[in-house]
Amino acid sequence: MTPSRSSKQQNRYLYFALLLLVAFIPIPHGGERFWEHAPFIVGAFALLSIWSFQQWHYNRPLPNVIRSCKIPLALLIAWLAYTIIQALPLPESWVTLFNPAAAEIQHHALALGAESLMSLSISAQDTLHEFLRNASYIALFFLALVLCTSKKRVKWLAITLFLVGVAQALYSLINYYSDGAFSFVGAIEPWGIPWRKATRGTYSHYNHFAALMEITIAIGIGITLTYAQRSQRGDRARSLLGQLLSFAMSIRMLYAFGILLMIAALILTASRGGSGAFAAAFFITLITFAVLKKGDTRALKLLLVTAIILVSALVLITPGRLDDRFGKQGVGANGRDHMRTITYELAADYPLVGSGTGTYPHIYYQYKPPKLGVSAMSKRAHNDYLELLTDQGIIGVSLLGASMILLLSTIIKGIRTRRDPVMQGLLFGSTLGIGSIMIHSLVEFNFHIPANASYFFILLAIGISASTLPRQRQ
Repeated sequence: MTPSRSSKQQNRYLYFALLLLVAFIPIPHGGERFWEHAPFIVGAFALLSIWSFQQWHYNRPLPNVIRSCKIPLALLIAWLAYTIIQALPLPESWVTLFNPAAAEIQHHALALGAESLMSLSISAQDTLHEFLRNASYIALFFLALVLCTSKKRVKWLAITLFLVGVAQALYSLINYYSDGAFSFVGAIEPWGIPWRKATRGTYSHYNHFAALMEITIAIGIGITLTYAQRSQRGDRARSLLGQLLSFAMSIRMLYAFGILLMIAALILTASRGGSGAFAAAFFITLITFAVLKKGDTRALKLLLVTAIILVSALVLITPGRLDDRFGKQGVGANGRDHMRTITYELAADYPLVGSGTGTYPHIYYQYKPPKLGVSAMSKRAHNDYLELLTDQGIIGVSLLGASMILLLSTIIKGIRTRRDPVMQGLLFGSTLGIGSIMIHSLVEFNFHIPANASYFFILLAIGISASTLPRQRQ
């Protein structure tokens, strides 16, 4: 076997290992506890190390996709480096200059003397833990970019997400209607919500499971569109009955059935934020495609039909659950409003560098009003963007925000320029999933659930690959 062929074979093994890693991340509570996520962190770093060694050993050039994304990738690396800086021991005078509130807390809590060493973060250990989590997300994103070297590989990565969603939906629906008779993953206390009240998959909380369904439904719609656009030309010559029979016996029917299962599981979570975010993201994505692809009438007609089918499914499938939830709790003020007030005060005290990545659960109690009581719900800001601001300050938000803007602009450019039906479908699915979880994160902490954060970055990689993959390699 020649060195070139051997390297391609090893690259294939890495790709399959990536698919396995992605498939199993959601199983242990979405990796919510650090020790549950730790094996996947090690796995991501191991795959990245092997890929890097192969690049050096075979003297390969960097893939084109990395060159095209070098600025956002550099910003993501700078963001990770900034997290490390937050945890480094620094002279007290430096910390007092850049983060006086953190210096004061550490000085009193640790009874430190003059010019003692302390960190910009109020808890360096928690910041390092969060660094490992964040680094694993970026590692998965990078691996998905460099290993998805063809249209087939990008599509199979998307199919993996879809199959995970279908499996989670089936598991949830079976346990919902059997009141947990087949449950093998119990909820982490105090979230233990009975199965008969809400679906939650292998997660502890239904809201976080809803986010998983948003992602996998979105990518499922994208995959279905890749098949629908390919068969559309042949369908024109058939009668309506012939088209329906053709659809019923095609793989599109299987994908549609899987999507309906996931929609049912999403609605039965009774997650107002999840269902509302997905609906909003769907129509925003639809409008985006309509504006950017105004000359492509076939794609627009197909998207319109998809919208009608999806809305019909949302109306017909178990509407009572969401009606009950909205009727009981409405859409007005709740505990999240008080938590936002806490976050604003916290951000004002740690404006530049934040209190330290991952430290919100340790600092919030100093600002918490008595009316919130003592609950696990109040340990998060329930707004990932505000919590990022309190944890990392203006510097961290700027680094991560700039990288996201550049990556999303690449995807938007791909929506406008791509004509390949498969790439168009994958772009629609990835854009929908990205938009949905970003909207949902305005009222939830999905990016602090490792499986959801990992899948978000996988969706980003699918969107970037669908936008930048050279035509001859599609």
